[in-house]
Amino acid sequence: MAMRITFLGHAGFCVETISTTIIMDPWLSPMGAFDGGWFQFPRNHHLAQFVQQKLSEPRRRKLVYISHEHKDHFDLPFLQSLRARDFTLLVGRFERQALEHVLADYRCDGVIACCDGQPIEIDDGYVKLFLDDQGLNRDSGVLVRPMVRHF
Repeated sequence: MAMRITFLGHAGFCVETISTTIIMDPWLSPMGAFDGGWFQFPRNHHLAQFVQQKLSEPRRRKLVYISHEHKDHFDLPFLQSLRARDFTLLVGRFERQALEHVLADYRCDGVIACCDGQPIEIDDGYVKLFLDDQGLNRDSGVLVRPMVRHF
């Protein structure tokens, strides 16, 4: 297996390489977002347990990537519900650092704020964020590149 990708609903994914688990935009809270005005369809609350289990696996590097600050991508109530917090948060370094400020007091292994195109090495490849920082509109995309092994 070079990489396994599991869809978590909406914009969420779990990407697993040989040694690393990356949870991306986990919007799993049953109360929805934007003061209950938006809800996941189809419902994906049952996947919260799957994510909890993936983030509890020993001997793996664990990253949680948040693409931007909108509540359907940045589910702070879900992040606060996580028991195992030996992961690193991965966010974009936007000109407006609202996401970084909210996460400053979040208890985990740390926050990496990435510049556009900056590679973050993992044991078996790298992760790279691509930022779109247009004043009011901030977003990012992610590339996970596992190391190709030739035998």
